[in-house]
Amino acid sequence: MATSIMRQPRARRSRKAAGATDPIQQLLEHRAGIIARQEFMPIGRVMQIYTHAGIIDFRNRGPAIGKLNDGDEQTLDLVEAWPGAPSRFDTTQENCPYCLTKCDECKRGVRKCNHGPASCGGAGKRKTGEKPCRCVRTRKRPNPSCKTCYGAGSLVVMGKCEICKGRGKVKCPLCKGTAKMSTGKLNGSQERTAPNCPHCQGYGRKLMEIEQPIAPHVKEHGGMFVLGPIRGMLVMPLVGDKRMPQWWSASVDTKGRSLTLILRHTAPGAQAAMLGGTIIVHNSTGQA
Repeated sequence: MATSIMRQPRARRSRKAAGATDPIQQLLEHRAGIIARQEFMPIGRVMQIYTHAGIIDFRNRGPAIGKLNDGDEQTLDLVEAWPGAPSRFDTTQENCPYCLTKCDECKRGVRKCNHGPASCGGAGKRKTGEKPCRCVRTRKRPNPSCKTCYGAGSLVVMGKCEICKGRGKVKCPLCKGTAKMSTGKLNGSQERTAPNCPHCQGYGRKLMEIEQPIAPHVKEHGGMFVLGPIRGMLVMPLVGDKRMPQWWSASVDTKGRSLTLILRHTAPGAQAAMLGGTIIVHNSTGQA
């Protein structure tokens, strides 16, 4: 009696096995190898990225961007790990408490009322209007020999200064009446060459931390995160004599693809790769 042998069906190999056939995975691994071998030329540092969701502001802590020596082509890509979207710091109206020194524009927090065009200069009174001289009221025209208006035909009306309320002195706007001003320099130094205060970064004001959410700028796709489409970038050049920020505008490439940034994850240290798009570099005057 013949015995039939039933063959087990061959298991199908997953296309995503070990990510070997995933073109995005291959792209990330290929460019990571180029960067690890330092086969690139850094050309700038990204200060801001503009997407349709708004701006990601790195200030001076953005990732470096460079040209990869990718065979016959020179591919433009990030040559440092993704730093994440850092918190943004804006100045407040409060003086920095870490770089205080004696205020040099007042005495004990009080100074003359001479701050701004509407001040009285310390007189307590300022011009509030004009009124016609009596020589005009009698002659219907100015009298050149009038000893009151000297031929002007009008007299200045003085009133109490609204800023100092007629006192001629105000609270010092620099030190806010504390007699201590913030210099923005380390330990309150007034030397121009002194290093900046690390707490206020040289602004002389308390800084307010504002978080920059990354979620509006990215979409998850196939286990990766796609940042974009990118409209443009503000880049500080790392080479050349003129170190002025440059505007890099981005448009679709010949395949109709917009400029995007592929991220393994959105946390700092993520591997990233730029994909698609055409970049036009503009100088500080806006010319390409």
